[in-house]
Order: sequence, then C-alpha cells, then structure tokens
Amino acid sequence: MKRALRDLLSFGLPLFFLFALNSEAKAQCPVVIDSIVSTDVTCNGAVDGSICIYVSGGFPNYVYQLFNGVQFQSSGPQSASSFCFSGLGSDTTNYQIIVVGEDGVGGSCDGVIGFAT
Repeated sequence: MKRALRDLLSFGLPLFFLFALNSEAKAQCPVVIDSIVSTDVTCNGAVDGSICIYVSGGFPNYVYQLFNGVQFQSSGPQSASSFCFSGLGSDTTNYQIIVVGEDGVGGSCDGVIGFAT
C-alpha cells in the first residue's frame, strides 16, 4: 500500500507542477496596450511621422502590426515591449494597430487592437 501511494505521489507531483507552471504562464495573457504616441508629419506631403506603441503583459516575442486601410506594416518578432513605426506620411490619418505576444508556453496571446490618428 505504501509503495502504491509513493508511486502515485511521484507520478502526480510532476503533473501538478507542470499544470501549475502552465497556468501561471497563461496568466500572463492578455497583452495590454499601455499607450500609443503619434508624431505628426512636419508638413503636408512629408513622410516623417511616427507611431510608437508601448505594451505590457504576455511574453516576448511581440509582433506589432499597423494598418491604414490599404497598407500593412509588421515589425516581425520583437523582444522589446515597445516599437515605433516611422516614415509615415500625411496621406492617411487613421491607423489600426494589432499587437500579439507569446503566452510563455509556446503559444500566442490573443491580439490586442488599438487605434491612432
């Protein structure tokens, strides 16, 4: 009886630890956009505007995406919790931003959406 109990405990403890670790990592989702900072172009027709996104939650690698209705830009995987898109022009005034982070156990958090003008 003692051996059966010992075998059960030795088998169950690693599973419990793995479950607890997995739950803790999943708790790092969702990614949250803390702020979006836009810098206007210096004059009409210039392409020197920028949009910087600051996030928390989730784990790196983050992917930052910027849409303006026609064009799409993506940062690719980033380890930083912030990213700036630069070289933006005055032809578009509304941007949709999507940020996706990792959940810490090999998956992705749901994307979070923000807007900038």
